[in-house]
Amino acid sequence: MAVNPQLFLEDTGQCHDQPCRGPCRFPSIFSMVSICRRKLRLRRHGLQKRGDQFRKQLQRGSSITTKLAAYSHHTWLGYWLHAPATASVTIHRRHVTHNLTYVRAGGGVVRSLDRPVDHNDHLATGDVEFFPADQEIHTVIFAPNVPSDLYFLMIPPLEEEDIAASEGIDPLATTRTLHACQDVELQRCILRLSSRTSHDSLAAGREDETGRQLILRLLQLSGCGVPEWYADGSVFDGRTLGRLVEYIDANLKVAPCLSDMCLRVGLSPSHFARKFRQSTGLSLHRFTNRRRILASFELLKDHSRPLADTALELGFSSQSHFTRLFSELTGMTPAKYRKQVKRTIG
Repeated sequence: MAVNPQLFLEDTGQCHDQPCRGPCRFPSIFSMVSICRRKLRLRRHGLQKRGDQFRKQLQRGSSITTKLAAYSHHTWLGYWLHAPATASVTIHRRHVTHNLTYVRAGGGVVRSLDRPVDHNDHLATGDVEFFPADQEIHTVIFAPNVPSDLYFLMIPPLEEEDIAASEGIDPLATTRTLHACQDVELQRCILRLSSRTSHDSLAAGREDETGRQLILRLLQLSGCGVPEWYADGSVFDGRTLGRLVEYIDANLKVAPCLSDMCLRVGLSPSHFARKFRQSTGLSLHRFTNRRRILASFELLKDHSRPLADTALELGFSSQSHFTRLFSELTGMTPAKYRKQVKRTIG
């Protein structure tokens, strides 16, 4: 089971009853940061170790039980799980987040030990199950009848509330449980999120177009309604689109802020994302990456500049990310393009 989350530490709220001995002194910001980083490394190591144990038990074909920590995650957490037909999987967890399960391939019987009654479903390829955050402990047993690939996604409740409020939907309206749901739009959003690489990791839903689409679809399936702009098929006029492109070009290094761009045109984030895609044929993320590659052509003419510096100057997370995207769009690596420019000029 490959887990590549970004986890944020939470305040445990514990208090110490022992009296303070000696003069009290606040720790420096550097020591606090080092402590947080150490805790973060330990927690990631624990998740990876648990995932390795999980995978080894599955490979042996044994039935396994795992208890997921009840941390109130402040970011989206997604991971894949391959379950062979000879093993059953039991997941015991407290639903402090919204939990979504997608069956990419295979299928089987899933039993939800919910109070006051149990619920059994037969899952097939393409089915989606959704359990809202109710702060209760749930036990789910999945018995595959064929080798199955499952994707698990945990969504912070505050993300859903913020997105609903920003789109004019009643934030108090809660999403309901979905069993064995076949929905094309949900499947498309999940596949986009699950295909994210380490460079394009799951972002906060309010800043991610696909995440917002997923939340809005879940709200719609729960009977919470849709935003008023949902049927809008218009595009930005040339002048407005030009100002947006200028803003993107000026903020390539730090990544354009979706909320700032929404304020410039007076639209909600999801409305803006849809209208931008209709106007350019690309999502904001893909459009920004193409503008970065376009800007890199001029920077690559400077042969004394290292490729890593060029990547960071344009807002890429690493040189490998820059090289991969440059190769996908141009058919050659940045180093090869630089050599061609040198031969042409020389």
